[in-house]
Amino acid sequence: MKTTSSNSHSSNNHAVTHRKKGNLTKLKKGLIKDIVRMEVKIHRITLNARRDTLYNLQPFFGNLAITKSNHSGQFKGYNKIAYKSRKKGKIIISSWPIKGYLPQSRIYIPNPSQKLLCKLSDKFPCLTVSEVEYAVDIFYSSPKYVRRYFRLLRRYVYFRYKRIIKFYTHHKKPRKSQINMTLDAKPIKIYERGNDEDKVHYKGDGGKKGWFFDKLKKVRIEVTADNKILRKHDLVSLDEFIQSVKFENVFMEHLHFKRFKSSAKKLPKEYSRYKSKYISGYRGSRHPGTFYAEFNKAKTFYKNIAQFITNVAAFEKLKDKLRYEIRKFEKAWSKRYMKYKEQI
Repeated sequence: MKTTSSNSHSSNNHAVTHRKKGNLTKLKKGLIKDIVRMEVKIHRITLNARRDTLYNLQPFFGNLAITKSNHSGQFKGYNKIAYKSRKKGKIIISSWPIKGYLPQSRIYIPNPSQKLLCKLSDKFPCLTVSEVEYAVDIFYSSPKYVRRYFRLLRRYVYFRYKRIIKFYTHHKKPRKSQINMTLDAKPIKIYERGNDEDKVHYKGDGGKKGWFFDKLKKVRIEVTADNKILRKHDLVSLDEFIQSVKFENVFMEHLHFKRFKSSAKKLPKEYSRYKSKYISGYRGSRHPGTFYAEFNKAKTFYKNIAQFITNVAAFEKLKDKLRYEIRKFEKAWSKRYMKYKEQI
């Protein structure tokens, strides 16, 4: 009886693995084929003005709504906050720092146009770049495909250095009441997304904003380059950034997808269920289903675990497509910059 039970259990596991392999193989084949389009953009930029106060900046931006700072979040350390409303998002200027080591002003610009940045650089040549959010949107035909391919990206994404990773996953039913899923591992973030006008305040997770399942349009991959990353790529002044955004160098440096080699013993196979929770900061009751968690677990009993991992072929093709779209963006950026300079 025990032998029969054991054989039955083994057979069931084999069937589950086989089914999982079939599903993943199908998804990998559709990873490129099911993409409707890609959109490459500089989503946000934060600039430091070492010398210029709000009084110096105001004539350039025009009418600003000025208020006292609440000294929290991005306004921490400044006494005055000014807002400039526009369709592409609100420009925010923090000025008059409380502590002397802070720049006189910080300028936060969502969806910045290249023309605006060029004019800013011409008017205020001492502006430096504090943070840039590089983003690529991968559009799919329906929310169902957005969810499928987000999970596939999440399964194989790999981070070179140990870090705290935040997962926001919502399994409420019916599906319409589910909010978008997110993987946040600074500087990289991958999440499901809809249009800006469809964003809602979600009561869970501390009142975060998000999109309901039926409003999902795309998977966004973001790389937020802070001052340290930007300096590594010689992007210090705003003028240097405008001349060459170095999107490919910054973005692709942080984007990796891995699996264990098939020859590795005692390690999950590519199509196995990933059940480990070995991720710093992970608090979910369900396992995240990621290679990275299994990788962290394997590090506890393998001294040189890096020799047992390899790239995932399907994602190398995805990275090639991303590079192609990014290079098109960079080429268009350079062309617009040259045109702008010719007109001066």
